[in-house]
Amino acid sequence: MIRKLISIAIAIAINVAVLTWFHAWSASVAASAAAASAQRQPVVTMPVINVHPSTAQLHALQHGHATGALPTVAKRS
Repeated sequence: MIRKLISIAIAIAINVAVLTWFHAWSASVAASAAAASAQRQPVVTMPVINVHPSTAQLHALQHGHATGALPTVAKRS
């Protein structure tokens, strides 16, 4: 009976040691990850580009002239 109690006490002590080690390890990993993320440079994004096509360009697109480059509108003299 006493050997069984000693075995249970040793098993509990081993489990507590493993949980303590795991807690210390996970805390150090979280701390190093936080330090690494603080050293990163901010992300640079491109500015918003607003496109305002002319009436002639919209007309050309609607009538099937969408070949990559839009035709230029001839100036009236």
